[in-house]
Amino acid sequence: MIENVLIEKSSQTLTNRMGIVNMSKQNKEAYNRGVKAAGIWRQLKKLLANCDQRCTVWARNHNAPAWVGRIPLVTAILASLTGIIAGGLFIAFIVVFIWAIAFILQHADIKKSVEDEDSRPHGPGYRYGQDGFGYYSGSDDITSDRID
Repeated sequence: MIENVLIEKSSQTLTNRMGIVNMSKQNKEAYNRGVKAAGIWRQLKKLLANCDQRCTVWARNHNAPAWVGRIPLVTAILASLTGIIAGGLFIAFIVVFIWAIAFILQHADIKKSVEDEDSRPHGPGYRYGQDGFGYYSGSDDITSDRID
């Protein structure tokens, strides 16, 4: 009894008008959203039917077949669908692009790109030394205690 008093007045009128009284608050809110969506659909359908009728009458008044009057409506619907599909593809492209950037950054080997002084070879081998590239058998650093 107390719940029925606390419910908003607009939701009471919609549900009471339909004879639905024994519903939870969540179900009444969902029902009211459905009623609102049905009203929006009904208005949209009336608008499209009115537009179709006006275009068809215009085509007949200009001695054209009735199907010519339906072309603007069909074109508008196809343009809307094309826009929705293009928008979806654009969003998908952005998501894949972000994933690719994240993948590249995740697998980039930053440690190898920065050369530490300790990573230079000190032993014998072909490398760049004091006199350029060549085979060196010892360390390039003359202060090094290491002898190969």
